[in-house]
Amino acid sequence: MEQTSKKKSLKPIILAVVLLVGGYFGFKKIQFSVTHETTDNAQIETQILPVLPRVSGYIKSLNIKDFDSVGKGQLLAEIDDAELQAQLDELKAAMQQAATEVVNAQATLQNAIATLSVSKGNITLSEVRRKK
Repeated sequence: MEQTSKKKSLKPIILAVVLLVGGYFGFKKIQFSVTHETTDNAQIETQILPVLPRVSGYIKSLNIKDFDSVGKGQLLAEIDDAELQAQLDELKAAMQQAATEVVNAQATLQNAIATLSVSKGNITLSEVRRKK
């Protein structure tokens, strides 16, 4: 008799658990269908624009993944600037060389002006001696 009464009390507990689990999943399904739209033939409108950098080079890091949405001003990729940095260093060295050459040319000009002045003085002195 005890076994029969245990079986009788076990059946309503199992039934209650099954109903609770079914009710929980049913509620989740209804909540999902209320908050989400499903369709088999959905279409979306999008814009695809080419991205053109100001300088060419190899990509150092890519900050987006395929099909990501991007916004204005967002960093998409970083270009490896090692080659451009080397070119910049070369140009800076060339600029310093040119500046040094300008200083040298100015010094040469000053020497030429001084030599011209000395030569004019020698000519004047020679004319004075000739007149004597």
